[in-house]
Amino acid sequence: MHQPFDSISLDATSDACILTLLICEEWNDTQLFATQERINACLQWIESGELYLAHPGARGRECVIDLRSIYQPDQATFRFLEQAQTVLEDAGYGLRHGPLGSAYVEVDTR
Repeated sequence: MHQPFDSISLDATSDACILTLLICEEWNDTQLFATQERINACLQWIESGELYLAHPGARGRECVIDLRSIYQPDQATFRFLEQAQTVLEDAGYGLRHGPLGSAYVEVDTR
């Protein structure tokens, strides 16, 4: 299976393995479903042990999925992310999200 994340890093401060997903499209139902599928693929990659074969330095560290998006998530996406964060934390993982860069891009609704 090919890596379901865009980058991987080891955070020296938290000692976590950060799996970053870049979301470059505006949020809508299609993008939300695609993001959910990517999160599930990350979990499968971690739980199958494939992560540790490809990146041995990740072994023994908390795994955090970090969503970075260009556009601010809509209300439905925020609800999903809050629910997903709770489920992942209960399973021993982390989920965080925020803008790719210093701020979200404003959507032109004209």
